Amino acid sequence: MSKKTQQIAVPLISVVLGILLGAIIMWIFGYDAIWGYEELFKTAFGTLRSLGEISRAMGPLILIALGFAVASRAGFFNVGLPYHFQIYRVHLCSS
Repeated sequence: MSKKTQQIAVPLISVVLGILLGAIIMWIFGYDAIWGYEELFKTAFGTLRSLGEISRAMGPLILIALGFAVASRAGFFNVGLPYHFQIYRVHLCSS
């Protein structure tokens, strides 16, 4: 397998295996996994407002991940990232 194919295949296989594992866990606990995933995607991507809510919640997580990636590439380790996220959440809830 070429390196480019591997760079695409590994994340896709990981997502598919994660969805399958989630379905198995739902079936073990007696839930309908197909209905669960259908509602998940309908709620998440069904309306323009829900897409905005996803973007709003995803923004800080992406910025924290980018901050960690830049710091680790530079050889630093920032242990304050969870604290920064918590401060953001407190600020978000108070406004």
